[in-house]
Amino acid sequence: MLQPRHAGGVLTFLAGSSSASIRITVKPDAVPEQAQQFTVTLFNPLGGAIMAAANVATVTIRGSDDPHGTFNFRINQHRVSEPDAGALSTTLIIDREGGFQGVVTVYYQTMASGGPEADATPGADFVAIDETAIVFQPGDRSHSVSVQVLADNVPEVREMLMRAAPCVRIEARTC
Repeated sequence: MLQPRHAGGVLTFLAGSSSASIRITVKPDAVPEQAQQFTVTLFNPLGGAIMAAANVATVTIRGSDDPHGTFNFRINQHRVSEPDAGALSTTLIIDREGGFQGVVTVYYQTMASGGPEADATPGADFVAIDETAIVFQPGDRSHSVSVQVLADNVPEVREMLMRAAPCVRIEARTC
């Protein structure tokens, strides 16, 4: 967190020099933060110097420590039994961990797992969900996603509908 503090000093140009440096130390921390800014101002020139119009510089410290958070499924292997008839709704929870700042959009979709288990078939075993967005507002810590599992009359071993990354795409984009 940027802690405002007025600090000053004297910048001395050596004879024949056309530039001088100011050292600014940015202290690291583990607090999720968005970009922050502060200014450095040159003033009160001595020794006959004249102040130019460009006497203020703005310094931007980039956001750090995942200020918008990281996103994952609360449970990455969610098992449900196929219903005898109709459809069964199952809920998956997407958690936001770390930073909770800013508006972030998370995208998800269903897809067959491609893993060692038999692939579930969209339209026969589950209702497919194309790329869909969930918007996390500042401070939001989780959102849920509902998936419809469908009954069928085909004898099957376990089928995989969704898995955590890389089979389910969760992508955070800052807005």
